Amino acid sequence: MVGPSGSGKTLLVQTLAKLINVPLAISDATSLTEAGYVGEDVENVISRLLVAADGDVELAEKGIVYIDEIDKICRKGENVSITRDVSGEGVQNSLLKIIEGSKVSVPPVGTRKTPGSRKNTMIDTSNILFICGGAFESLYRANKEKSNTIGFNSISNEVKNNEPEITADNLVKAGLTPELVGRLSTRVRLNSLKNEDLVKILTDPKDSIIQEYKELLKKALTHTSYAYEHGIESNEKLEFLGDSILEFVSSIYLYNNYPNLKEGEMTKVRATVVCETSLHKIAQMHGFSDFLYLGKSERTTNKEVRPAILADSVEAVIAAIYLDGGLEEAKKFIIENLKEPIEVASKHVGQKDYKTVLQEKLQKHGEVEIKYTIINETGPDHDKTFEAQVEYNGKKLAVGEGKSKKLAEMEAARKALQNIK
Repeated sequence: MVGPSGSGKTLLVQTLAKLINVPLAISDATSLTEAGYVGEDVENVISRLLVAADGDVELAEKGIVYIDEIDKICRKGENVSITRDVSGEGVQNSLLKIIEGSKVSVPPVGTRKTPGSRKNTMIDTSNILFICGGAFESLYRANKEKSNTIGFNSISNEVKNNEPEITADNLVKAGLTPELVGRLSTRVRLNSLKNEDLVKILTDPKDSIIQEYKELLKKALTHTSYAYEHGIESNEKLEFLGDSILEFVSSIYLYNNYPNLKEGEMTKVRATVVCETSLHKIAQMHGFSDFLYLGKSERTTNKEVRPAILADSVEAVIAAIYLDGGLEEAKKFIIENLKEPIEVASKHVGQKDYKTVLQEKLQKHGEVEIKYTIINETGPDHDKTFEAQVEYNGKKLAVGEGKSKKLAEMEAARKALQNIK
């Protein structure tokens, strides 16, 4: 088999072995040397086949041996070498003996059936299928040079596509010995995979990896109301897992980046950033409401998606990211979205908030009425800005802005404190 890296040579052999239910041994030709030299003896490819057959000699004698990177042991030129080439031409000559059909004495290899056996095993290679594969880049380079010719030397489709013809002469020119080429009577070329081929591999199979990712994400965004109506699984289990991952990652981040915070303070900061309000904001920022699967009853009852549902969906998506890409990918998503809220919360932990300070200051001389009112909101749903006004016994004290109603009220209280000093 001749084809560039990634064209599916190894997968094709593995699939063939699985379909006909025979043992398969895969060896890299670059590690092979003639017997007696540093490296792996050629006979070891048969030893691997016996191991794959779990020590069953009869089964091994009907198996498949795939020797990959065969082009890496080609001769450097077309002329026969006058010096000893123990890892190139020498290996090709050694392979001839086992490929053409002979009885090979295999050194003892411990298997489940014959643990620690000291006696050599004789394997008849006559019915073993030998397959060799390689990229043979020299053939592609030579073919590309042909494509640059002009005149009456017609350029075939083979040359135009830079896909070389796999003839015996071309393989010999590439450095395989004529004897080995003669034993490999069936020659197949695997073309380079194009972008559209890669897309098909990812999307066409029934159990394709892309389909798996889609199903996982869909489950993460499936509310119980929709799941109940359609008889499918909701995101509740993913939400459970995501909640644990969120708490774990935020705890590690606080421990590593805020060494001056006490245990109780870290607990308060974590509680602030993983609460419903914080997660709801993340969901709004990423537009989760546009992709949630909600049941008819939920959509009919509530014009807008409830904050609790959006917050839960964030935890479920975190779990989906973890199951898909591992902890590091889940950590990236969490830290990217919580880094700033953690920074803000850590600065104010242990301090009285502005609303509390304002209330204590105004109540020094008796009970007073303090009222906060949201007087304006601007921006899209996922990035709103709120404007809050604080009044003292009906008298306007200050107006503040913030990305949430709570932050707007806090800013109004801060400005009010400045005004009454």
